[in-house]
Amino acid sequence: MDLTTTDATQPLQFTYSTPGLYRAHLQLIDSSASTTDAYLAIEVDDVVALDAILQGVWNGTHGALAAGNQTGALMFLSRPAREQYAPAFAVLLPTMPGIVGSFSPLQGIKIGANLAEYGVTRMIAGERRLFLIYFIRGSDGVWRLDSM
Repeated sequence: MDLTTTDATQPLQFTYSTPGLYRAHLQLIDSSASTTDAYLAIEVDDVVALDAILQGVWNGTHGALAAGNQTGALMFLSRPAREQYAPAFAVLLPTMPGIVGSFSPLQGIKIGANLAEYGVTRMIAGERRLFLIYFIRGSDGVWRLDSM
């Protein structure tokens, strides 16, 4: 057992130190000593490796936009994001190298199992503005830009 408690108010919490797939076994014993077993698969990701993947998605999107390759850029976006951003990319494509070049480096804020939040800043009219960037992991396991 990795964790045992009789305190019903204590959250069940355990930290896995190595990335991988784990099978958690929960055994609950009620006041009449009846036992119920439950199993749960837990995937532990390497945050450094995941950050590198997300940075690659961001850099691929921006590299394609800076090169005037709208189709290439849209490949890095989720389906709803492609539909939302394609018209804007088309209008802004001639000025995209300047726009892309004005963003700060991408900074991680929060990485979850299927959603990651990052941020970039950009000067607009003399004011530094923060833009939140969201990545989602699709049902195919691929991370894509979903909102920016």
